Amino acid sequence: MDMKTSPNTMTQKTTTHLRNSLRHLTTLLISIVLSLNISQATTQLDRIAAIVDDDIVMLSDVQNQARRLRLQKSLAGLSDKAIFKEALELLIMDSLQMQKAKQFGITIGDSAVNATMMDLAQRNKLSLEQFQEALKHEKIDYVSFREQIRKQMLIGELRKRQLRRNTHITGQAVNDLIANQSAKISKGIEYQIKHILIPAPTGTPLAALLKSKQDAEQLRSHILKGESKRLENIKTSPWTSSSTLPSSYLRNISLLEKGQLSEVFQDSKGFHIVKLIDKRGVKKVIVNEVHARHILLKNNANKNDATLKSKLAEIRNQILAGAAFASIAKQYSEDSSAVSGGDLGWASSKVYVPAFAKVVETIPVNEISQPFKSKFGWHIVQVMEKKTIDNTEGMLRNQAKGLLNKDKASKKYDSWLKQLRNDAFVEYRIKT
Repeated sequence: MDMKTSPNTMTQKTTTHLRNSLRHLTTLLISIVLSLNISQATTQLDRIAAIVDDDIVMLSDVQNQARRLRLQKSLAGLSDKAIFKEALELLIMDSLQMQKAKQFGITIGDSAVNATMMDLAQRNKLSLEQFQEALKHEKIDYVSFREQIRKQMLIGELRKRQLRRNTHITGQAVNDLIANQSAKISKGIEYQIKHILIPAPTGTPLAALLKSKQDAEQLRSHILKGESKRLENIKTSPWTSSSTLPSSYLRNISLLEKGQLSEVFQDSKGFHIVKLIDKRGVKKVIVNEVHARHILLKNNANKNDATLKSKLAEIRNQILAGAAFASIAKQYSEDSSAVSGGDLGWASSKVYVPAFAKVVETIPVNEISQPFKSKFGWHIVQVMEKKTIDNTEGMLRNQAKGLLNKDKASKKYDSWLKQLRNDAFVEYRIKT
């Protein structure tokens, strides 16, 4: 059925489908829906609740936010006064972030908002027209809804910009996290090892303890240099499940490759050195990597797709006729990789946007693709090399780094927001 048809002529079946689809929207969407519904029900005279630097917060908005907060189970025990105050502070923070985004020159264009609206519709198995009709049936103004989405996108972009600044995760921090999760990481894996203990049980006098540690470090150094045969004379252990190995062992061997030697580590018995002979039961992550270079012509309001595609076809012909790809890329490409002749280095095809990934995965090595379009513009690409690698450890490290980054970035942004609030001029016009 055409969803542009007047609601008066819609079938009961279609109406039910639209309402059911709307119920499956994301938490953010539900939140906005509630806010918009409430705002339309507000008929009392509005007034200013607070002045926030160069912006204002209206009382009606605070009341709408408070009604929305009352629906959250986590705030069920708060009084109406406390919820109202929380609502006001949330809107003050939203205002400060919106103003800061404006200062930074952050904008969210109509095309980006439209793409998000389309994504919301598709996630609920609706066309954009059906999605608009669904909002209309819930008495939600589509234009106001879009602006709420734009606001959330602006704040999200501000957050991403702040999180990219000076967030550095050390390799040691990654190692520490992996070590702390070693039992989970090693679940189902069996090991064969060789092991040396330098005794220093609990209660060993400090001087003797330090001497044992020094001896262990020197022994490890000699083994690495091939100056000690001590490990060669030690019998390899039988296959041993990770579940039966001490946690101190797992923390130090979970990232070792076959033949590698652990660092010296200590437990209640003394100082240990472990060599990993073999391991089995590992779920390997095999990655196909490509070494590619490309030329990009960005989408341009003054040039349509046909013009960009035609220009790239001309550029491709120049290269096929003998022009150097790198020189042509430096001359024409509008990507940051132009300075390096369009070279993108080695990477898994999965890191690229789908349209680009599809081409680099299927094109033969050294062949230059026909012009194709991605969300960034029009490309031609050449894959110079391909290889398959075992990226099990790399994936593990990336996951650990991602977790650490997320935690560190979240704390950093919270601190930045607190400072933003402390530096702001806020004048309350109502009692809280």
